[in-house]
Amino acid sequence: MERSSLLKIFSVTTLSLLGSVNIFAATATSNFNVTATVANACQNLSADNISFGTYDPLSGSDSTSTGSISVQCTKDASYALSLSTGSSSSYTNRTMSNGTDTINYNLYTDSGHTTVWGDGTNSTGTVSGTATGGTDSSTVYAKATAGQSVSAGSYSDTITVTISY
Repeated sequence: MERSSLLKIFSVTTLSLLGSVNIFAATATSNFNVTATVANACQNLSADNISFGTYDPLSGSDSTSTGSISVQCTKDASYALSLSTGSSSSYTNRTMSNGTDTINYNLYTDSGHTTVWGDGTNSTGTVSGTATGGTDSSTVYAKATAGQSVSAGSYSDTITVTISY
């Protein structure tokens, strides 16, 4: 083989080998942070309808029922659930209506029906919680007092639930 051909092969081989070798004399390092901010948020607020079934005005017993309010918030977020007065504009007695007839009832934070669930004013309470990050539920306790003089028919009211977080 000619000397120039051998020199070319040697040069290509040498350059190939040098390409895989670190030719830098020194290195330096630096760090950087990766960050994120998570804001408190709540979504999927929903409430079950509450039904007293058939209210018997001649019965000597109160009618009771329950419902549930569910919400999903950012884990460890503090929240409070409040309820409106409905059509009665008062927490003293909420009312379900059928024309001009009304059935007095109320909604409570506890099964003993001692704390009216409202907006935190006028001796009412709200329900507070710390979110799990999943779906959190609170029970609504309802009671219609016995012995109300009302006509037969269907009675209803609409309550608005509000979450503050």
